[in-house]
Amino acid sequence: MFKFHKKGITIGDTLISSIDQSVSAVVIDDSHIELAGRQMTLSSGALELLRRKGRERTSIQGTKFWLLNG
Repeated sequence: MFKFHKKGITIGDTLISSIDQSVSAVVIDDSHIELAGRQMTLSSGALELLRRKGRERTSIQGTKFWLLNG
């Protein structure tokens, strides 16, 4: 499982979705974000955003879909 601290990301940092850059999420612990008021992993957050765009997938590498400082 991905751990934010291993990449220098801290609790409270804001991540921007590369799927929809108007969407952001906040890091709430070492492996979860808060998106739309819900706690989830990077992968589940990315899957949710892809579904909103009409793109169905069953699994995804979440780290490829979130940006920190661009």
